[in-house]
Amino acid sequence: MKINELSKLTGVKKETIRYYETMGLLTPDRNTNGYRHYTEQELKDLRFILKLKLLAIPLNEIKMLMDIKRQDTSLACKEETLYFLERYIQISQDKLAFLTKAVDILVDIKSIVGKNNPNEENEIIQRLALFEEEF
Repeated sequence: MKINELSKLTGVKKETIRYYETMGLLTPDRNTNGYRHYTEQELKDLRFILKLKLLAIPLNEIKMLMDIKRQDTSLACKEETLYFLERYIQISQDKLAFLTKAVDILVDIKSIVGKNNPNEENEIIQRLALFEEEF
């Protein structure tokens, strides 16, 4: 498929796809006329990249993971993969804990607002202060 098709299928701008190519994240073949030809593998890789970006993984580390993914299995590959996974498991757990606390605080504030309590403003300010303390 051409870059236009890949862009439409994924919602990623053509410029971004080209940038990912310059970083080595995507490696399309080129036709004799110089046009890029993206396969189903590049489509899968791009979707994989987008999922990793949702985890706020920086592009340079996504590149590292893509390189690991493309390597033949070896002890070095296994060690790099384990390091990467351990690091992002912890990051993901920290984000989940943050989001869980944030939701709890927001639900608490919502219940305060719903009560029409005269001290509502003070209670809301106290709960909002939890954001500073907790995070």
